[in-house]
Amino acid sequence: MSSRQQKFNIILTPALLLLDPEGKEHHSRTIGFLEAEELIASIPLGIGKMRYGRSEFREAINSFKKILAKHPENDSAPEAAFLAGVSHYKYTRNPLALRETYEHLRQKYPRSSWTKRAYPYRLL
Repeated sequence: MSSRQQKFNIILTPALLLLDPEGKEHHSRTIGFLEAEELIASIPLGIGKMRYGRSEFREAINSFKKILAKHPENDSAPEAAFLAGVSHYKYTRNPLALRETYEHLRQKYPRSSWTKRAYPYRLL
């Protein structure tokens, strides 16, 4: 295993990691082969996660909304919808953003694990 593989804990390839300017990964790892459409959507998802991790919530929202606008049927879309809602809540402190996120996920992605994760938000 190379030093870079060890540094970033890469155990499977291909692996795409998006790092912030300081070289920190923010849960934006893509492992294995992806079709072009999936790969294209995974990049703004990773950028959004990086921005979320840096508390740049407004910018994170914009990254997640790009996926929802350009790739609404992509496998990344439910996660992007969930994270857009959580980012909106963090940015505004308005809990209704979380309930709206659950309703959107329930209507658009009813079988997604992200809809299940947002289930408690229905009570807000």
